[in-house]
Amino acid sequence: MPSPPPKLLLGIGNLLRGDDGVGVEVAGQMARLPLPADVEVFDGGTAGLHLAAVIEGRERVVVIDAVQAGGPAGSVYRFTPESLSPGVRSGLSTHD
Repeated sequence: MPSPPPKLLLGIGNLLRGDDGVGVEVAGQMARLPLPADVEVFDGGTAGLHLAAVIEGRERVVVIDAVQAGGPAGSVYRFTPESLSPGVRSGLSTHD
């Protein structure tokens, strides 16, 4: 079985929950664009931990998801792995 492309754009969310579906919508739009061969777009929906196999072995993963962060709707945030460490989170969500 061939290796997956090293870069992944992963859209997460639930279209039935309004703006929570932003990741899935972005993945759908990106999948229609001519992207480099080393980039894969994946609609992760609400798969949660089942996405570990999709992410495994990637050089880079960009996750598009909705988050409540106190800013106005439509704000864009960039999180690093360090900022998402377990000690930083204050509560659990379906995305944890």
